[in-house]
Amino acid sequence: MGGRSSSRSRESSNTTTTNTSNSAAVGRDNTGVMLSGVSDSDINLTMTDHGAMAIAGRTAEEAFDFGTRALRVNESVVDNSLNVVDNSLRMVDSTVDEAFGFGSSVLEEQSEVSQYAIDSIKSMAGQQTETTKAAIALANNAKAREQTGTAESDNSTLKKLSLILGIIGTMVTIGVVMTRRAS
Repeated sequence: MGGRSSSRSRESSNTTTTNTSNSAAVGRDNTGVMLSGVSDSDINLTMTDHGAMAIAGRTAEEAFDFGTRALRVNESVVDNSLNVVDNSLRMVDSTVDEAFGFGSSVLEEQSEVSQYAIDSIKSMAGQQTETTKAAIALANNAKAREQTGTAESDNSTLKKLSLILGIIGTMVTIGVVMTRRAS
């Protein structure tokens, strides 16, 4: 009897290789979290800043408040400075006006003194001219007597008298000028 027989065989194989490394290399400072060698896991990780963000927020608010107060104080200082500058400018204007007024009055008085000095010099010159004319006339008279034969003692007396009159005339002129200057 013959029959037929058949058989089939199939063989299959799958190999999966997963390489996992449990090492981590970090260069420089590492202040965070690093996980190594974890696969197909559910990791629940909770991190805390230990209140750093809250402190940073409060610090920022305090800095803002401080800045606001500093601006208000600065505004007050600037206002006071502007008031001081304004008052100083008023004082400078007043001082300048007073200085110009004083200078003007000094110039007027100096003009009067200068005119008085000029008048005094003219007066002195006129008196000196008169004294010189008198001395020349006296000398001419003395010369005329000398030629007419009068004594030598008379000529000497006339010369002395001329000199004395010249000195007296000069002293009178100086006295008049000093008296006018004193008044």
